[in-house]
Amino acid sequence: MSFSRRLQYLIEAAGFFLLVGISLSLGLNAASAFGGFIARTLGPTTSQHQRAKRRLKRAMPETSDEDNERILRAMWDNLGRTMAEMPHLGEFRPFEPGGRVDLSEQGIIEKIRSGQAGAILVSAHLGNWELMPNVMKEIGIPGGEVYRPANNPYVDRYIVGLRKKYVCDNQIPKGPKGVRALIEVVRKKHLVAMLVDQRMSDGVEVPFFGIPSMTPAAPAQLSLRHGVPIVPASIERVKGARFLMRLYEPIEIIETGDRERDIKETMTRVNLVLEKIIRARPQEWLWLHRRWAD
Repeated sequence: MSFSRRLQYLIEAAGFFLLVGISLSLGLNAASAFGGFIARTLGPTTSQHQRAKRRLKRAMPETSDEDNERILRAMWDNLGRTMAEMPHLGEFRPFEPGGRVDLSEQGIIEKIRSGQAGAILVSAHLGNWELMPNVMKEIGIPGGEVYRPANNPYVDRYIVGLRKKYVCDNQIPKGPKGVRALIEVVRKKHLVAMLVDQRMSDGVEVPFFGIPSMTPAAPAQLSLRHGVPIVPASIERVKGARFLMRLYEPIEIIETGDRERDIKETMTRVNLVLEKIIRARPQEWLWLHRRWAD
């Protein structure tokens, strides 16, 4: 790493850890509220807001301009809260009495346990998505979380450390570095948690909100090869820093013998479920992603 790049990363990290310190000093509830206030105040003034508005209008043309502004303002609020809540991951105590995350569907958990095949838990950037892999502890089967490393190595080390300590100790980076670890988890019939709502240039093109979208193929590939069910999940922000997590019926997998066709069909079904979830609560999805080609 060059000196200038290292200096850049150090300056960025200094700003990041200053915000972490502020968040910790405020406490979870106040930090969440403050983060939401800052993001919903400043976010709509940025160019990213206009890009998000175009994506929202393209995906949901039936919504009015007034509704779109309301949705995106709430999106910024949720994003600001989620970022401010990260240093407090250890305080949520999901699914415990007095904890901040409730679970709506125990029946799906029993299906996963009794199936003895593990599961691929798929979701999107909804609510506080950092909390979703916690459900693996509730299921009681070992597993791993697939994540995209932060660009800044100092920030990435901190975030990964938090996730290992409070969410899932097996952190699997996206890309070639994590492929072997991911396959090993699936082969052992353990659990994998991954977010599959971002555009992936080397994925498969299937509809999302009726628009052709490059979508990660890994869930379908792993499911078809190893006989592991794909279980969608979501997390809703109920109020402030409190959440409700939902698990949904496993995606129906139909094998025709045409592997490419089966992968596309499977990911089409995954996208349909995620789309339905997002349509119900569009204010909690991250419309900032460049999900579709412009």
